[in-house]
Amino acid sequence: MSERLSAIGAAGNRLAGELSGAGPACLAVHGLGDGSYVWRDLAGLVGDRRRLIRPDLRGHGDSDWVADAAYGVADHRADLLTLLEDLEVGSVVVIGHSLGARLAIELALARPDRVRGLCLLDYAPRANPAALERLHGDLAAGFAGAYPTIATYEAALLARRPMLTAETARWIAENALRLLPTGDYRLKTDPRVVASRGPGAPSDAIETRLAAIRCPTLVVRGARSAMVSPLAMEATTAAIPGARSAVTPRAGHALLTENGAAVAALCEDFIAETLSRLPA
Repeated sequence: MSERLSAIGAAGNRLAGELSGAGPACLAVHGLGDGSYVWRDLAGLVGDRRRLIRPDLRGHGDSDWVADAAYGVADHRADLLTLLEDLEVGSVVVIGHSLGARLAIELALARPDRVRGLCLLDYAPRANPAALERLHGDLAAGFAGAYPTIATYEAALLARRPMLTAETARWIAENALRLLPTGDYRLKTDPRVVASRGPGAPSDAIETRLAAIRCPTLVVRGARSAMVSPLAMEATTAAIPGARSAVTPRAGHALLTENGAAVAALCEDFIAETLSRLPA
């Protein structure tokens, strides 16, 4: 059974999300514009065997928007470290998608003593700039106006993302939208998060720091991803000592919602293998 997460972030901002299970802790971090709901397949697969922590990043889902639009990598990293302290979690396997994978890397570099393993989903420092621009453009367009019904947004998702099923599009719409007093709906994500990750966002040469990662790492790519090419996946895997890679079929960049069951199986196998290497 899942329960709602309620915690305080590094800047006094409220963090929401979901918690489930017991046992070894796993932290699942969603990507830009998403929310904790994207981990439903993983949560369903691991059941009560893992303590699965699924926060909404600041400015996303039901977490607070921050007044100063502090949505940079360092801000999210500080929130996640504060969250782990608040939950009294000693160490975790971190699973991250896209921006969440970047944050997983940041956690492993900042606190190698606390990160047991990394599962990086459709992320590479050498992401396709055109695909990244399209993603930001789609998000900005989604924030531009209100939707009269949930079905309106569901239809927009199906038109833009042909690999989604109707059921998944409906589920995304039900979780991604907030009902307004006017009776319309808007996306829960703060529109300013896109500006924080856009072309003008600061770069800190993360690729040169990958060699410092010392935990088991799995790099996963959606087979049809326009964001991460096979060469980019190979380069990322080669840059991390001991890392290996895998490909999720029938999925693009949004692999958690396009083939979530396959991704969940890969993640659970990696988590089980990683935990089996640890001293009893």
